[in-house]
Amino acid sequence: MQRRLKRSLNDKKLFGVCAGLGNYLNVDPSIVRLITVCAVLCGGVGVLVYFIAALIMPRGEYGDEEYSGPRLCRARYDAKIFGVCQGLANYFSVDVTVLRIILLILAFSGIGLIFYIIAGIVLPIDNPS
Repeated sequence: MQRRLKRSLNDKKLFGVCAGLGNYLNVDPSIVRLITVCAVLCGGVGVLVYFIAALIMPRGEYGDEEYSGPRLCRARYDAKIFGVCQGLANYFSVDVTVLRIILLILAFSGIGLIFYIIAGIVLPIDNPS
């Protein structure tokens, strides 16, 4: 059976476009959301693309197959500010200290700070179950 690109009703934040695209590409919807927010902030063309996609993509149904792989989330434990670095470390299986140093270096250019704030807003908090 051929998969169809549909907006998600189960994992939506606004219209379900990012979750639907993530499900279709078998990528964590949180990563698609981060890319979308960065596209919106870099020139604003992301807003237009998002709303056009929301109009064009058909709406899915409750209970449709969703992405079931590893999820990128902010961490509840060992969180210094938002838990973004620990969440990234858990997702990519790397040392959190390395990520914190990289983000600190990038913060001096402004990019790291903006990314960290966006990720702190967009990424869900890890479910302790």
